[in-house]
Amino acid sequence: MSPLITPRWFTHSLTLQAGETLAIVGESGSGKSVSALGMVNLLPSNASVKGERWLGDTNLATLTETEWNTVRGNRVGFIFQEPMTSLNPLHRVGKQIGEALRLHQGLRGQAARKRSKDLLEQVKLPRPDELLDAWPHQLSGGQRQRVMIAMAIANNPSLLIADEPTTALDVTVQQEILALLRELRDHHGMGMLFISHDLNLVRRYADRICVMYQGRIQEIGPVEQVFQHPQSDYTKALLAAEPEGRPQDIEQKRRY
Repeated sequence: MSPLITPRWFTHSLTLQAGETLAIVGESGSGKSVSALGMVNLLPSNASVKGERWLGDTNLATLTETEWNTVRGNRVGFIFQEPMTSLNPLHRVGKQIGEALRLHQGLRGQAARKRSKDLLEQVKLPRPDELLDAWPHQLSGGQRQRVMIAMAIANNPSLLIADEPTTALDVTVQQEILALLRELRDHHGMGMLFISHDLNLVRRYADRICVMYQGRIQEIGPVEQVFQHPQSDYTKALLAAEPEGRPQDIEQKRRY
């Protein structure tokens, strides 16, 4: 199977296959999010990308800005870590999902609303008709993140980039969102680039792992191989810093 996406500006080539989840991990400032944004030409104007970037058979390095606009949100979907800042507070949920459908599929009116409702059902949100008319502030954090996922998969992308998608959510909702992402990945045959600092989540939901430090890849491999037999000193230190075991039961308060 040919790679879904292959950027080559690191010391290693980073390749993601369709139907696979590749996790990028590392401490804050290691270059995880910058690397993902660089893949799809979303770096600020004072930054530049050198090297090869391929999405299937498309050489991303040769695209014009107009061509990029047809790739982002269409062939590549995004989920960011804070849905409240990603959703526009001035527009209802249905309008925001419908905008992605209008730009890339030309859907409008009832056709766009029907497709938007179907997407909310895919991400397992109850009462989709009501939610289409809701404002972002009327939704919980987990509901807002599911709306962001619906927008990300609206145009059946081949690549889904999830940048810390559960950071602002509680533990129970985190598990639900990641299970949903895995289910959608399998259903749509997408490749998923999962950026996280949480090694426990990565071990449970990723197929392969890429460890980064100071903008460079330290190690790449299958999740269990990296966890059981880390090769780089940085990976060993990162794994050693992860809390292990379970907390002790809190003793009952003494009665006086």
